[in-house]
Amino acid sequence: HRLAREGRLVRPSAIQTMAGFVDQLAPEPQLPAEILPLLIRRALDELAPAAFSAVRDLPGFHRAVAGVWQEFSASPPAVDTPAEELEELLAGCRYGEEFAALYSHVRTQARGLGYSLRLERLRRAADRVRRKESPAASQVLIDGFFTFSAGEVELLDALASGSRVTATLPQWAGAGRAREMLIDRGFGEQRPSA
Repeated sequence: HRLAREGRLVRPSAIQTMAGFVDQLAPEPQLPAEILPLLIRRALDELAPAAFSAVRDLPGFHRAVAGVWQEFSASPPAVDTPAEELEELLAGCRYGEEFAALYSHVRTQARGLGYSLRLERLRRAADRVRRKESPAASQVLIDGFFTFSAGEVELLDALASGSRVTATLPQWAGAGRAREMLIDRGFGEQRPSA
């Protein structure tokens, strides 16, 4: 969009949001953020984990758990599935097993309602790109992001397997983790000269 605003000739059909691209490749809808705390509440009622009994009825707890899951989806992938990743990340943590069971239960509920979690959709899109099930472009420019989640980095890596990918990030501490993940996957880094 920025290139078009600067007066450069860009076909409108060549500009697409990352969300729109993911929607094409992973058409099942993403679980709306406002539904996640409700599913967490339902899972707490159904599983009744003793570890969370003192806080399970507090609405702030449901929002806090939803926030943790959003942080989790931004972490670097360690294994093949989100549930396995969460179990690995929480191994040895207090209430780790209960938290992983809760996550798995909510994910199953979301699927039953026809939704997928964001990380799953990004991974599905990345997989389809790697299998060449998406329209190919010789060059891809990703601009306007302050950082990238682990799932977004995975999608960029998949795109780079068949296209020349340029992704811009601002020079600020909040982009550091995404920059490291991109470099770990073989992306080069160029900084503007002062």
